[in-house]
Amino acid sequence: MRMFSLGWRAFRDHVCRSVPADRRRRATRIGALVAALALAALVIVGSVAPWLDLGEPLTWVGIVLLAIAVGLVGVAAVPLRPRSADGSRVDWSGGLLPAPDDTERYFRTRSAPTIPERDRDQVLRHAEAARVAIVPELWRSLVLIAASLVAFGAVVMLDLPGRVVLWVAVSSAAWSIAGARRLGRVERAGRLAESLPSPEVEPQPHRRDGSLRSPTPRGTKLGLPED
Repeated sequence: MRMFSLGWRAFRDHVCRSVPADRRRRATRIGALVAALALAALVIVGSVAPWLDLGEPLTWVGIVLLAIAVGLVGVAAVPLRPRSADGSRVDWSGGLLPAPDDTERYFRTRSAPTIPERDRDQVLRHAEAARVAIVPELWRSLVLIAASLVAFGAVVMLDLPGRVVLWVAVSSAAWSIAGARRLGRVERAGRLAESLPSPEVEPQPHRRDGSLRSPTPRGTKLGLPED
C-alpha cells in the first residue's frame, strides 16, 4: 500500500511533464472528433435500425454517453511521445517491463534497497527512464477507466450487453494498480540513489599561471649523441 501511495504521488508530480500539454490538447481534439463521428454514426444507425428508438429521451442520453465513451477511447489511443527531464525523447517504453538486470534488482525489492555509491548514476538514469515510460501509460489507463464508466451508463440506458465494457474496466483498473506500485518502487529507488553523495571528480593539478599541468610523469630527458 505504501508503494501504491508513493506511486500516485509521483504520478501527480510528473504527469504534467511526462504527458506534455501539447500532446494532451492534440489527444483531446482527436477524441472530440472521434466522439462526433461516433454520434453521427449512432444517429444514422438509429434512424434505420429498430433497436434504437430515437423518440425516447433516454435513448438520446445513451447515444451521447456512448459517443463520449468512444471519444475517450480515441483520446487514450493517441501516442503521447514522452520526454525526459532534459527534453529528449524516451524510446524505451518500459512500463511494467524490467529495467536492465543491474538496476532492476533495486526496483523489484519489497523493502528499501541498499544502493552502493558506484550504482548511483545508473539507478537515477534508469529510474528517470522508467518514470517517463510509466506515467503516460498510467494516464492512459485512467482515461480508459473514465471511458468504461461512461460506457457503462450508456449500456444501462440502451440496454446493451456490457461484457466488453466490464473487461476494459477491469483490465484498466488492474494495470493502474500495478503501474502505481511499480512507479512507487522506482521512485523509492530513485530517491535513495539521489540521497547518496555524487562521485567526486579528482581535481587536475594546475601550474602557477593557472593552466593545467601536463599529466606526463616527471623526469629528466637525457640528451643522446645523435640528438
